Amino acid sequence: MGSRTWGYCAERVKEPGPGSPVYGSPAANVWNAARPLPSAWLVPAGRNCIQQSGLTIGLIAPRWRNSHNWAEAMGYPNPQQAVVAYLARPRGEPQWQSAPSPAGWRGAISRGGGFDANPSTVRFVKQRGVPGHELHAVAFADQDGKNCRFLVGVVQAADGGWEVKGLAGGGGSDPPRDQPWVNFCGWGWPHSFSGGGWVTGSGSEAAARVRLRFREGPILEDTIDGGVVLLIADAHVDVPATAEILDATGSLLASHSAFGRA
Repeated sequence: MGSRTWGYCAERVKEPGPGSPVYGSPAANVWNAARPLPSAWLVPAGRNCIQQSGLTIGLIAPRWRNSHNWAEAMGYPNPQQAVVAYLARPRGEPQWQSAPSPAGWRGAISRGGGFDANPSTVRFVKQRGVPGHELHAVAFADQDGKNCRFLVGVVQAADGGWEVKGLAGGGGSDPPRDQPWVNFCGWGWPHSFSGGGWVTGSGSEAAARVRLRFREGPILEDTIDGGVVLLIADAHVDVPATAEILDATGSLLASHSAFGRA
């Protein structure tokens, strides 16, 4: 098999509602590159990486092409079409679910399918990229009317078509924070990094930029546009990282850990 990517979000977000489970990795068992997921789960994942107890995981997106369902989301003439087509696919059935926590949280892994997005609601909030590789912040409502927000990575194949390669996100709201905070999600480490998130929390209206310092690797920085930062590195990075939230003068407003165990 080929190399593997996975997404990760470090926020506790409320489940959308009864009868609408959220999916991801159980908080007590966060996988990383040193402990890859079982190969049976490394297939085009459906609604498998939205939210769960304490941690949220993004789409576990394999980088091989021998899946019929995966091929259906490949080869689009522009990145936006590839993103909408992937998100609009029907959800897959969960292959694994944890027992509910006392607060009602649960995690799950699903296989196949998409996110059941209503295509008419898909809104592209922000984009960053380099030639052949783009990262998009996207908001949409699913067919049940539940709001979602995701980061979606797309790459351009040799034939010029675009395909989804990595996705992470969750519900359309943020948990309360008493300081400026980035609701981070991302994937790709340790070999690369694609990620970012919505900036939230008390005092975040003064925030202008976010700087991300990894334990080892490049320092990444982006402006806050539409409430979002997007960061890409085609280089080795080690997590956890430290997020520094700056105002328009470059003064530090707040900092917090990112991509570490909650």
